[in-house]
Amino acid sequence: MSVKRSYDTYSEVPWYRRNWFVITSFLLWPLWPALVAVLVTGDVYWNTTTGPRKYTFGGKAAILILIFLFIWFAYVKGDSTDWK
Repeated sequence: MSVKRSYDTYSEVPWYRRNWFVITSFLLWPLWPALVAVLVTGDVYWNTTTGPRKYTFGGKAAILILIFLFIWFAYVKGDSTDWK
């Protein structure tokens, strides 16, 4: 099976590499492991009038950093046992 690295139309992009999947996965925290796997293993695309465009490295890094920060604040800083 060959993996296609470049797409001519947005309809050729696999559903898990599309912009809507990234947004939905980011908003639904149980899907974060799948989102991290998709972002780390390949390109993610968003649709434009000229065809699909790839997320930049900075865009993918920003999403991964936000996920890390949310997890860190939830589990490290969100510990309510210190409250009196």
